[in-house]
Amino acid sequence: MELRYLKEFVVLADEGNYLKASEDLFISQSSLSKHIKSLEEEMNVLLFDRTTRVVKLTLEGEEFLGYARRIVLEDQNAKVAIRNCLETEGRALSLGVLPSLAEYNITDIIYSYFNKYPEVKVSLNSGDSTELKEKLTNGQIEVAFLRGKANITQFESALFMEDYLVAMVPNNNPLSKGNSIHINDLKGKDLIVMNKGSTVYQLCAEACHKLNFEMNVLYSDQHVSNLADFVIKGIGIALLMKGLTRFVRNPNARVIPIAPKIQGNLYLCWRKNGRLSSAAQRFIALVRNFDGKPDLANERILDFKPPLFEKKPRE
Repeated sequence: MELRYLKEFVVLADEGNYLKASEDLFISQSSLSKHIKSLEEEMNVLLFDRTTRVVKLTLEGEEFLGYARRIVLEDQNAKVAIRNCLETEGRALSLGVLPSLAEYNITDIIYSYFNKYPEVKVSLNSGDSTELKEKLTNGQIEVAFLRGKANITQFESALFMEDYLVAMVPNNNPLSKGNSIHINDLKGKDLIVMNKGSTVYQLCAEACHKLNFEMNVLYSDQHVSNLADFVIKGIGIALLMKGLTRFVRNPNARVIPIAPKIQGNLYLCWRKNGRLSSAAQRFIALVRNFDGKPDLANERILDFKPPLFEKKPRE
């Protein structure tokens, strides 16, 4: 019996929807369907009732679900336990981080952790929320910074910082004159956004879709400095999270809040019902009590002159 098929069975039973389950598992719906059918053939029972629109467990499926959950959980716990034994309990931490470390002062947290626990070997895994979510689910990392509450329902989490969507607009654009920009005002405009598949991209796409239009994406990139450079040259409007604009302001462009407010807060996440190493527990405690988070509403800004950053003297 394939262990991964059991994991997929549990996720499908919890979601009650093939599309949502396949997205959570990062596989296609057809693959998920084949794997569930393979389980049913192996046990010679039907696990799901296929006569209704809603994916519903049969009596045999409900009975099997409890056993499957315990097997999956024990597998996850075994991986953590073995890793801790091999690396020495409490002396190694695998941490998932977003590329925007400095913008949210996460580098300060890591520096503080290094100083407080010099005996701990910290392994940093950088990626967007989608990549880190997969690694956290698979037990490749213990804790991770992820963006967006809707993306982390399967994890334990602690709010790290509130953040919200803004537009970076060149001064020669009429939209730069107001104190906010309604999302509907972006219809038909040339937009510069984060990479497709990133949480920030998804937030933008969903907001536009709710108003029955699709984004007109001129350019997308994971490097914020590249997005800002397009705006400064007057090529388009960039959609970013407020925190990502901390070090890329320029006199030739304005950063303006999007209305209605679209939040993409940052959370520190870890697996539910799983065993955490003492190193991970100490990191979570440090983040909860960390008081050096930037105030995004009143942040003093570094002037940006691509491709270099030049610090303005403080007044």
